[in-house]
Amino acid sequence: MEKTRPEYRPAPTTSTASHLCLYLVLCGEHPTQGGMAFDLAGATKVIIGRGGPLGASGQADGSARIDVPDPTISGEHARLVLGPDTTATIEDMGSRNGTRLHGKPIGRAAITDGDWFVVGRSAFTLRRVLQIADARPTQAGGAPRLSTFCMPLARLFQTATDLAPSRVPILLIGETGSGKDVVAQEIHRLSRRQGKFVAVNCAALPETLVESELFGYRKGAFSEAREDRLGLLRSAAGGTLLLDEIGDLPLASQAKLLRVLQDGEVLALGSATPVRVDLRVVAATQQSLDTMVREGRFRADLLGRLAGFTINVPPLRDRIEDLGLLIAAILERHGGADASGYKITADACVALLERRWPLNVRELERVLQAALELARTTKEIGVEHLGAPHQLAPVGELAPTDLEAELLRLLRARNGNVSAVARDMGKARMQIHRWMTQFGLSPAEFRAADTSDDSDNES
Repeated sequence: MEKTRPEYRPAPTTSTASHLCLYLVLCGEHPTQGGMAFDLAGATKVIIGRGGPLGASGQADGSARIDVPDPTISGEHARLVLGPDTTATIEDMGSRNGTRLHGKPIGRAAITDGDWFVVGRSAFTLRRVLQIADARPTQAGGAPRLSTFCMPLARLFQTATDLAPSRVPILLIGETGSGKDVVAQEIHRLSRRQGKFVAVNCAALPETLVESELFGYRKGAFSEAREDRLGLLRSAAGGTLLLDEIGDLPLASQAKLLRVLQDGEVLALGSATPVRVDLRVVAATQQSLDTMVREGRFRADLLGRLAGFTINVPPLRDRIEDLGLLIAAILERHGGADASGYKITADACVALLERRWPLNVRELERVLQAALELARTTKEIGVEHLGAPHQLAPVGELAPTDLEAELLRLLRARNGNVSAVARDMGKARMQIHRWMTQFGLSPAEFRAADTSDDSDNES
């Protein structure tokens, strides 16, 4: 989508102070085109209206206009007024189809970091950021599947791709369906290792067969061993081994896996001679391995071998600015040649943003697969095509009072170290900062006089 107006460029800044960025999350008229970021640094007023192609233009006085190719948007639909301290107000300008904030019609309302609104068939979210945002998503390592508008996640993705050619083991932590397997596959692809990518779901291995499946066996090692079998570890030789749900590996098998990682050798069941194996290991879990170590359910020495670098993959509900990118990719993948012809109604756009997505990207993909089939005649995806949302509470999500109490507890225990609190909670650092802002907390008030948090320089 090329711009026809002079592009609005945010004011240059070297300050570490945060400013606001507006993301077009989803354009229901053109859902396969993904989203766009509009950095609002230096802006004081933004008009959102119908136009095309998608783009922004601005004036020297700080006023700007965002044109969206959406016929259900009025010429001047909504106005965003920005305050000097990252506060903002959204106001409907008498539009034909109204403006909805979190799904509710509004005339004028305050809006803050993480809020979303829908004008016509187009959904936007406001985010507080520390650096100038690019209009297009960051794509780490040239990998389309590692595209994101979420800046903290973009930095983690970039680190993962920088480490891909190395032998550094990577630990991926995140909820089920959040995309840990995708990150692991891209790490393997970018590593240029010649061997295969082998994914092992440790939770799916029967306890009695864990060792034979992982380490292989010689013919006659046990009654059912009628032939030699390499095992999953040796199958990944020269490539990458993904140990998914590593926290479910039995303690006895953890000890044997540790020896493999230490010595670089696999001893098959029934064999007296170990075999050298060249492995790159990526482990993934939705559990807190630190907690499991403290409870004696996971070996600390194995964790030390697996966690060369840890990446917390955030849940979909914490990276809502990426929803349109994911929807576009899913529609292209499952919609075939017809993908670009599909539209999403205004109510369906609201429904997609309202959902909590407890099963994350995997749930989104299944919902859209069904919607594509149900809307194949009309090519218009409505609420009725999305099915009922899961009533399952998102993993690890706490009620506000419980969340505040847990945050206070960890900030005290960690002396205000935001990085440590993020690791404990399995969240991105930016999410911890958002919660602290929500509850009026500052890391400084939890730090002892002689304590410094040298690692906490990034929001």
